[in-house]
Amino acid sequence: METGYGWLAGPTIYTIMARGGGSMKAWTEERLVLEEFARNLEATPSLPNASEGELELHAVHVARVTDLLIQVADSPRNKRPPVRKWDEVLGPLLFQLFAKGDDIDRYVLGDLWRGVLLDEGEIDGFLRATTSLAASARDFYRFEEALEACRQGRQAAKGQASAAYANLINLEGIIHAFREDYEASEHSFREAASMAEGLAEEDFPKWTRATKADYGNRLRLNLMECYLRQGLSAAGEERVKHGRRAREYLSQLEGEPLRDTHRSFLLVNAAMLAIVEERLDFAKSLLLPLTRRGPGGASEDLSFLAVHSRLLSVIAALEGHWEDAYHWIRKAIREGIRYRRIGEEQDILEQALNVLRGLKGHRKSASHGALVQDLIQLLEDKDWYTGRSHSHGVSRLSVRLGEVLNAMPNHHLDLKLLEVGGLLHDIGKLKTPWSLLNKLAPLGPREWDILKEHPLHSAHILQRIGMEEVAPIVKGHHEHMDGTGYPEGRPPDLLAAIVGAADAFEAATTPTRRYKIPKDRRVLLQELSEGAGLRYHPDVVEGLKKIA
Repeated sequence: METGYGWLAGPTIYTIMARGGGSMKAWTEERLVLEEFARNLEATPSLPNASEGELELHAVHVARVTDLLIQVADSPRNKRPPVRKWDEVLGPLLFQLFAKGDDIDRYVLGDLWRGVLLDEGEIDGFLRATTSLAASARDFYRFEEALEACRQGRQAAKGQASAAYANLINLEGIIHAFREDYEASEHSFREAASMAEGLAEEDFPKWTRATKADYGNRLRLNLMECYLRQGLSAAGEERVKHGRRAREYLSQLEGEPLRDTHRSFLLVNAAMLAIVEERLDFAKSLLLPLTRRGPGGASEDLSFLAVHSRLLSVIAALEGHWEDAYHWIRKAIREGIRYRRIGEEQDILEQALNVLRGLKGHRKSASHGALVQDLIQLLEDKDWYTGRSHSHGVSRLSVRLGEVLNAMPNHHLDLKLLEVGGLLHDIGKLKTPWSLLNKLAPLGPREWDILKEHPLHSAHILQRIGMEEVAPIVKGHHEHMDGTGYPEGRPPDLLAAIVGAADAFEAATTPTRRYKIPKDRRVLLQELSEGAGLRYHPDVVEGLKKIA
């Protein structure tokens, strides 16, 4: 079978096994390899903090596990390993991947493995793997895909209560909350709580990583947050009503013996409640001391650092202190990458866009220049190469190409638009998972599908902050002249074609973490010439020949 990981030197043991049909002894040995990978992963730092060597080793391990799961999925049932035993390793491994910042590989591996589990009738295992897939899809802004996975889980469960099923329904509630469908969110949380209440204590640790009491507290915290989100977006009596309902849960939970993570969650909710109740000074008194904690604290506490900074940005914005709001949201972005907090990245980006709109109104005398630099800074905080080196290189080359084309007949290009379009062409990668942007192994089809969404995200972000004139450039920079590009599959306008060619040239000639050996410029120009009229605009290719 073709795995798509040809960058691994030589045939892997899994490919060899597939040729020979496999044996129970070989499957047992490979289960031990999985266990070793799981142990090593638990002991390694989160991927954004990992060294180059650690990332390369991680990529090799993930590629081999992917290859292995493909072989298992393609094997006849009587040739497969003992799937339930394997799930005892793979279920926790999927969680560890996500906790270490590798949500893209959890997404791919979870989907591969859940198909095997369903085929084998391992319903609770299928529900756990489906929860992994749906959680990752939610974090990729693929809400409909996430909800469809939850629907598939419901169908497989056939109404049979279990801790794994309750956990899936709880996630469904979280997804609805991110879509701002709070009525559906509350319904799912209450359904999960009712189901959990009727289950035995021993059902919970394996499938929810919590005791029954801890899991009940988690659901109450989720319900409380659901009311707080509604309160933050409401006004008048509606705001008061949601705040009152949240306060009821605060009163219940304050007296409970909460685990550290839930105590941190409760403190965040208390700060949100103070914001809803317009007690901003009190909210700051809760949050500011937490931002001064060093990296020696518990990992659960550190995972909330980005939440604390985001809420301080919300408070500063409500007070009209837009520069302070910008400071805190930049801090939140950096902390959100370094210390993972499930689902927090979407809230951070939403607040970042609110701050940028506020800054634009606050700096009424300023041009787009300050706003552009703010956006680039946010992207650099997430990914240094994309945000600074690459974006600035594409911008400079786009302007030079525009100057060359303006010297040709019939071209009157706006160089300022080209400069800004080049700088912001990848701004939609604010919505792309860090693990996908930095993945060393070749991307599979599903990963490419997610990456190809970034031009649409770019256009949407710019439209939301009042930069509509730049949106068509960033949206079309991956389109091809023959209609084979993305996201819409139609020829780009000339400004987008210039930025797209500059992007391709800059990416191919600049070494990065994924592409360490840059292409020879003569070879690249030959490839561009061969693509003239098909992939690239002929005039743009001629311009590149003159300046490259």
